[in-house]
Amino acid sequence: MPSSLSKAVLAAVLAAVLAAVLAAVLAIALGPLAAPDGPPVPPIGFTGNEFAVAAPHPLAAEAGAEALAAGGNVVDAAAAMSFALSAVRPQSSGTGGGGFLLVHLVGRGTYALDFRETAPAAAKPNDYLDAEGKVIAGRSTRGGRSVAVPGHVKGLAAAVERFGRRSLADAVAPAVRLARDGFPVDAVHARATATVAEELAAWPGGGAEFAEFRRVHLAEGGKPLSEGSILRLPELAATLERIGRDGPDAMYRGELADRLVKATRDGGGTLTPADLAGYAPKWREPLSIEFTGRLAGRSPRVAFSMPPPSSGGPCVLQALATLDRLPVTGDQAEATRRRVETLRHAFADRAALLGDPDATPAVDADVARMLSPGHLAWLAAAVERPGRAAPEACGLAGERLATPDDGGTSHCVAIDAAGNCAAITDTVNLNFGSWIVVPGTGILLNDQMDDFAIRTDVPNDFGLLMGERNLLAGGRRPLSSMSPTIVVEDGKAIASAGAAGGPRIISATVAILAAMLGEGASPDAAVAAPRAHHQWMPDRVTVESAVPEAARRALEAAGHAVRVSDEPSTRAVAAAASLRGGKPAAGADARGGGGVAGR
Repeated sequence: MPSSLSKAVLAAVLAAVLAAVLAAVLAIALGPLAAPDGPPVPPIGFTGNEFAVAAPHPLAAEAGAEALAAGGNVVDAAAAMSFALSAVRPQSSGTGGGGFLLVHLVGRGTYALDFRETAPAAAKPNDYLDAEGKVIAGRSTRGGRSVAVPGHVKGLAAAVERFGRRSLADAVAPAVRLARDGFPVDAVHARATATVAEELAAWPGGGAEFAEFRRVHLAEGGKPLSEGSILRLPELAATLERIGRDGPDAMYRGELADRLVKATRDGGGTLTPADLAGYAPKWREPLSIEFTGRLAGRSPRVAFSMPPPSSGGPCVLQALATLDRLPVTGDQAEATRRRVETLRHAFADRAALLGDPDATPAVDADVARMLSPGHLAWLAAAVERPGRAAPEACGLAGERLATPDDGGTSHCVAIDAAGNCAAITDTVNLNFGSWIVVPGTGILLNDQMDDFAIRTDVPNDFGLLMGERNLLAGGRRPLSSMSPTIVVEDGKAIASAGAAGGPRIISATVAILAAMLGEGASPDAAVAAPRAHHQWMPDRVTVESAVPEAARRALEAAGHAVRVSDEPSTRAVAAAASLRGGKPAAGADARGGGGVAGR
């Protein structure tokens, strides 16, 4: 089984050869932008006979392949990869966070699991305002008040119990091994620690309240970890082993729960034992849209994605369905303009209409309206018109609001030759979440409270505004751009994609799936292609330097402000999978140190 690091590297080299053959394909209408002017991203891919997996770290990908090789299924693989990331990608996701899982099982159907974090019951907007009603800087992003009730452990346990072939103990085993024995810090991890070390040094009082975080995740003296150094997380290993043995309640009740509550309350938080004990992941009906035009293929294909509180699912499906309705164009610059306009409209609808469906039941009706044939036809006509169409003209967008951002986040995918697929996106939100590590447990907690609106007229930490439907309230789940998506044809999953990177998750997922479905691109080539992103507000297009100059000029001619950037914050780290000629294939993103494996 080519799941070792050396074989993964060999697979990446072979994939590069295939990517060169596909380069011309990616220049056509619906695919990601090709003919780069800047340096290309090297593709990382694997094609097998039985299964393939992709993750944002090679060791996590190996954990997924290990689960499948041992007789597990795609759900077991997704859980193993996600738990492994608690150790090797702690800045992005793990036991103290939450996320979404989308699963397609041949003959059984497609299922969506929401294990998004919830606000503590006692949390209220005034907790984040000073005496003058101004938002207190940093309160929703770091420390005890930034922590929402984590859903990761209960979510993965629910998925394994319902659909897995192996036990929860098996799912955590690779993560336990990595955390206990240690692993080499890669460049992505080292950069993340450099960023947080600098931020901690500038924190009032030098961030003394985050001493446990410094001890666990930084080098001596609070310095960044060096690339190649070995990081061991023995307390996390013991916690994960306990969860595998005793089940998810080991974290949500009893001694571990008490420690977690104390850690947040010592930092001024409002989390209680009742919040933890009462948390429950939710199985939701996945959103779906049928392709009948450009993306339909041999027979009608159905794309499935997450419903709210995912904002990504509705936006991804709306954008893909709009592109599906547009006629073929051989003009790459025009194809780029169309995709940007499609995303701009989707983000406008997102800002006005979406929120926690359990708190605002009207969201369900509004999502149906976003994906209705009449609205999609209007969008396709608006996007096809020469020039730049205003999103407000569609009648769905309300106030001119921007969208929240996820600084951390990971995406993994597993697919097998039978057409079963699991796609999981999870997060601790910003880089290393709240900076709170629960003493004696190794659990790094999220700072998901920043994904709520504290005041609709005041931007969050990223300078972004959010609407009333996403206002903070006890028990609510905040909106998320996380967008695990699976496309099914003749009962089999034929393509899947997702990403990390806040609102760029949506634009990356759309571009990758459009390339694979519309042009037959391999997952690795689709993931590696340069990207453009528009999220309605701020009203500009952000492009990677590898996006062709001709495409940039076309966007400017259409009235767009274009910003070229290669900063990590402008990139979405993605993973994708597909069945190509009946063979499972996967692609991971070199932008985030991704890895692939399979058999």
